[in-house]
Amino acid sequence: MSATSLPTHTPAAGAAEMQPALTAAPREMESRRILLCVTGLTPQVVTETLYALARPADGEAPWIPHEIHVITTTRGADNVRLSLLHPATGHFRRLCQDYNLPPIAFDDAHIHLMRRPDGSALEDIRDRADSAVAADAIASVVRTLTADPDSEVHASIAGGRKTMGFFLGYAMSLYGRPQDRLSHVLVSEPYESNPNFYYPTPDTQPIPRGRDSNEMIDAALARVWLADIPFVRLRSALTKEMRERADLAFAESVSAVQQTVAPSLWLDRRQQLVFAGGKRVALRRADFAFLAWALQRHLNNEALTRHRRLNEAAARRDAEQYLAEYARLTADPDDTETRTHECLARGLLCNFFDERRSRVNRAFQEALGEARAKPYLLQRVGPRGQSRYRFGLDAAAIHLR
Repeated sequence: MSATSLPTHTPAAGAAEMQPALTAAPREMESRRILLCVTGLTPQVVTETLYALARPADGEAPWIPHEIHVITTTRGADNVRLSLLHPATGHFRRLCQDYNLPPIAFDDAHIHLMRRPDGSALEDIRDRADSAVAADAIASVVRTLTADPDSEVHASIAGGRKTMGFFLGYAMSLYGRPQDRLSHVLVSEPYESNPNFYYPTPDTQPIPRGRDSNEMIDAALARVWLADIPFVRLRSALTKEMRERADLAFAESVSAVQQTVAPSLWLDRRQQLVFAGGKRVALRRADFAFLAWALQRHLNNEALTRHRRLNEAAARRDAEQYLAEYARLTADPDDTETRTHECLARGLLCNFFDERRSRVNRAFQEALGEARAKPYLLQRVGPRGQSRYRFGLDAAAIHLR
């Protein structure tokens, strides 16, 4: 099943048809609750997390999902089917019956295999290419599940390889909303990592202490709880188009957020190139010189002003500084017989300043979009009559060559 065509909220086939024992409100009136897990060869993390959500410690209200989704490899999917979903021996069904849980949609349609571009599913994550496939697949499922405004996603990073847990946590940062949660399930000794343990049973249940151990322990005595993981929500840093793109690669979304969260501006005078947030900004020569001059003033902590009077000392000084930048860009720096030199003969005045500023700001907006362009714009600060102009960038984000 593709990551972008997920099943709707329907009761799981074969789920116990019982009245909810742990919820206070009718489930049809609740938000669509989704438990999302990554798993490998230890599918126990699904039942352990479900148990901890349904029977929380410290008097918290139960949070019982309407549906469970698992992202895994082909080997992991086989383990989920045989260990959790088997109609006779599946531990997921046993847990629901033991604790009288309401119907939870969780079947083969809720298992999401990580697939390569050619459609083949990953058996394991063995190299860099497999890691990129895993990242894209996990991000795609998270993006799809969080697209429903009426859903709440609780993601567990406890299962699978460490890289899978990392990618799930990062994907939640990229797409998670205020109502979404991230957690790691914790299990007391000697039940942690025990292949025979799936959840604390309501009655005594002897299980081997380990895979090859003859010693028995009681599953009913285990303690299971969740460690909530706070995470930075960066969803607003992605454009609506990027949040809705089914083919958006994980690396591309990270790059887009990085450019928004930590903007950087590179200006190369020799090649007359400007890059903002990794994107090239096209500027004419006069506008490029204006940007270079304005950025240098910004780095020198010198605010820019608009001058109205001809031959004013400050206006002539600004004209000289600007023309020095302009001369760097010409084939013959000694050629001063240009229209730009003529305009600035008696100082850099407000008309020239306003035109250049407007053109530079527009170039950033066209290259980046209005939201992402904001830090790069030369903006007015201070009250009218005493206005100054500055960039929103920190000096460390500006690189002049």
